[in-house]
Amino acid sequence: ENTTIYFDFITPTEVITKDSTVIDNQGNFAFTYKVTETAFYRVRVNAQNMVTLVLEKDQKPIINGDGFNLMDTYSIEGSSESNRLKMFNLSYKVNAWIQDSFGRIYQANQNNPEIFRDLQIAKFTATNKMSQDFISLINENPSSLVSLAAVQQLDPKAYPELYKLVDEALMKSMPNSVYVLEFHKKVESMINLFVGDPAPEITLNDTNGNPISLSSLKGKVVLLDFWASWCR
Repeated sequence: ENTTIYFDFITPTEVITKDSTVIDNQGNFAFTYKVTETAFYRVRVNAQNMVTLVLEKDQKPIINGDGFNLMDTYSIEGSSESNRLKMFNLSYKVNAWIQDSFGRIYQANQNNPEIFRDLQIAKFTATNKMSQDFISLINENPSSLVSLAAVQQLDPKAYPELYKLVDEALMKSMPNSVYVLEFHKKVESMINLFVGDPAPEITLNDTNGNPISLSSLKGKVVLLDFWASWCR
């Protein structure tokens, strides 16, 4: 009762508070801010007690939870993407708990090579389970902001096709979104460096001062040696 609760808009670079209200003596609260774009938002009691959401234009979700521990107790109606984001966060959190537990076991058994081996296998298994959860979320709806959050937890070298899938889907569904444009730049910068893709064009002078392009050597075996002027 009488606790102030906040509604924040999350951009790629900052968090902007859009609304605040006071919880009444029945534990209820309501914001008047109108959601105008699909984006990441959060309901926050303080810096340690909050819920992150993905809301679409004009959505009016209903959130319930324990005010002392919103993150672990909340449920949400009226926002399917927020529920998918909850699944993403839960998978991430479970893996973090497991990795932390393994770390404590290792600290207590540093001189036991068998335990170390078993821990390495278990850590890989847990991380792979989390990755598979993220892949399922992405394939379920590649054009969502939840998929954007999920794919960026995956190694682009191991999952280049998923990066391309999410990038193409989001550029079609939300081409003006600040999140999408930033991600698109990231994918464009790495797209030509994925293993198996054509190498980016390089044109530089040869030892006689004549420009030569990498593409002019297509069909031949080419060794590229990158060096600096200080390298003898």
